[in-house]
Amino acid sequence: MRVVIHSTRKEVGMSVTERLLAFSDFKTTGPDSTLHEILEIGLVVVDPKTFRTTDHLSEKVRPEHLETAMPRALAQVCYNEFDWQGACLPEDALRHYAEKTKGAILCVSNRASNLFLQAAFSKTGVQNEMCLNSLDFWTMAWIKLHRAGLAKFTLGEVAQYFGIPKEPRPHRALQGALDLFEIYKRLTAL
Repeated sequence: MRVVIHSTRKEVGMSVTERLLAFSDFKTTGPDSTLHEILEIGLVVVDPKTFRTTDHLSEKVRPEHLETAMPRALAQVCYNEFDWQGACLPEDALRHYAEKTKGAILCVSNRASNLFLQAAFSKTGVQNEMCLNSLDFWTMAWIKLHRAGLAKFTLGEVAQYFGIPKEPRPHRALQGALDLFEIYKRLTAL
């Protein structure tokens, strides 16, 4: 698998502290980025200095290989053919995502989310022009909270620790991205 990562010319020399933050959540057909697909993309783009939301995206993605999907993953997002009728093709969804994240720093819950995104860019041929730097909240939470008695550092556990309401069902990617942003604000305030 070939991963395509590029920086745009206008972002060359831009300080990493000036780059927008792209809080991203992906609902998938299973846990394996080499086998499973993205079903839904949630994105909240934030100015790192003001914490003001500058853009967002909520996109359902049409699966191409539903036969490889895990029933539990489909149940989590309440996948059904009717609700996904108007879903974007993967390359269109990635193109929309790439337009909004050009030069931004990717912020995801864990490394697996990053792997899914990179695999999707590679499969669709859409260029990823985000910054090469990224943040994952598993690592940030462990660094900030490992002495606080948490047994796990999942998005749900950390959200609960901070009193952020539990993600409603069905799990939507945009809500996951918003929760990541809330957790980021709480972690950076510690």
